Amino acid sequence: DLAVYYVKCKDMFDNVNEKRIGEFGNFIKNNVVDKASIIEIGCDTGKLSFMLQNNYDLFLIDLEDNRQYCKDLNFKVLDATKDKLPFDDNSVDCIVATQVIEHLEDITYFFNELYRVLKPNGKVIISYPNYSNIFQRMMFLKNGMPVRLGCKINSGGHINFMPFKFLLDWLSPKFKINSSSGDYFASVSIIPKICSIFNKDLKDKHFIIPNKSWV
Repeated sequence: DLAVYYVKCKDMFDNVNEKRIGEFGNFIKNNVVDKASIIEIGCDTGKLSFMLQNNYDLFLIDLEDNRQYCKDLNFKVLDATKDKLPFDDNSVDCIVATQVIEHLEDITYFFNELYRVLKPNGKVIISYPNYSNIFQRMMFLKNGMPVRLGCKINSGGHINFMPFKFLLDWLSPKFKINSSSGDYFASVSIIPKICSIFNKDLKDKHFIIPNKSWV
């Protein structure tokens, strides 16, 4: 029954996403001091900020307001690929974006704006699909396309292919990767599970990018 299959798939995705948000939230708490000012870009339902709201001074941003949580927090509808962030230069402690950069049509503008508003000791903490793991490499050899990539322009889907080493080099004029980790693996199919036995880096990536002047 298609309806039952849809419900099962949705429940599976929701559980994976819940786990990812929890892992990412703990990553932030372990790497950002209490009471710091944090912008969450791409807040979606607000679940991550709900987890962080007692520890930090939060400001939420997204393309539209889909919040189910944190409706009392400061929020602005904004396109982070072309709109100026509503903050002064060198004024923000930390910027958080989980599963966002793979959707952006202009990541150069995005990162330039992050660099502008961050304090000299500021941090960017992001997570994104790990296109460098062995499973993705196998799928690229087979199909010429990584899994979870290939949406159309203006679709809101995954349109950026950014291997981790590429990000390291591309961001190096203004940022430096401080540390990285992996969150809960986004797929539950049998092949990724088997591959993960041999390659623990199969998981999606989240990492800290300090403002380079902080290093």
